[in-house]
Amino acid sequence: MNVYRNCEVLYIDDMFKGRKEPTTFQLEQLFGLVNHRYLNNKPLLISSEKSISQICEFDEAIGSRINEMCRNYRVILSGSQELNYRLK
Repeated sequence: MNVYRNCEVLYIDDMFKGRKEPTTFQLEQLFGLVNHRYLNNKPLLISSEKSISQICEFDEAIGSRINEMCRNYRVILSGSQELNYRLK
């Protein structure tokens, strides 16, 4: 995990994809990662189908830190299957 905590820029693709709810272990690991990057002002890019409020339902500490870090740089795409290029 130290590689991910300390890399120049970290991109997490499809965060919380694949399960209805993350496990306790996944939340613990993600909190450690997000919190370290938060405290050290390290860039974090995230793509997810979950909103900030949904992330906060899993773990408010993770969601609030992500929200604060990404507040001014957030891009929210909404739509349905017509936006999925794989289905065209």
